[in-house]
Amino acid sequence: MTIFCSMKKYAWFIIIANILFHWSCQRNKEKIKSLILPAERPTQKSKNVTILYSDSTQLKAMLYAHQMIAYEKNQTDPFIFFPDSIKIIFYNQQQIPSSTLTALQAVYFTKTQKAYLKYNVNFINDKQEHLITENIVWNQSTGKITTDKPIKIITPTQIINGNGIECEEDFSSYTIKNITGIIQINQEKDSL
Repeated sequence: MTIFCSMKKYAWFIIIANILFHWSCQRNKEKIKSLILPAERPTQKSKNVTILYSDSTQLKAMLYAHQMIAYEKNQTDPFIFFPDSIKIIFYNQQQIPSSTLTALQAVYFTKTQKAYLKYNVNFINDKQEHLITENIVWNQSTGKITTDKPIKIITPTQIINGNGIECEEDFSSYTIKNITGIIQINQEKDSL
């Protein structure tokens, strides 16, 4: 009888602890969601999106995204969220692709015309220069892309490591803020 009573007390303890645990986790999940996304429902949700950017009938860029979620109503700073990878192809004056920018996530603020791209950011231009970093800011009003985070640029002849970069939005030219190392790449050509 005492074993049955102690098991009964133990069972009640487990049930109450389980209820409290799930209740506190649920409250934390709701609190975290409220910090990340606004309370308002999105004004637009789209999948497999293609957006063309042009200036005076000149194609400047094409954006591809798996998903786009816009929060534009009742927001002091309206934004568009790209939660599942983004790819932007920039075009030169002759309408030929000149560079490609990719990232796993992006947020674009429509009032300030700034896009924040993060996680596995890669930028490759037509000179085969490849920028790798974790996040960048693309300011469309100035046409500049910047970061203060560690960067790596791989060119056909060298690998450059540094902290921070400022470049043109098509990655045609760039300035590394703090170079921390340069590695020369030997390209031996086969002589046949």
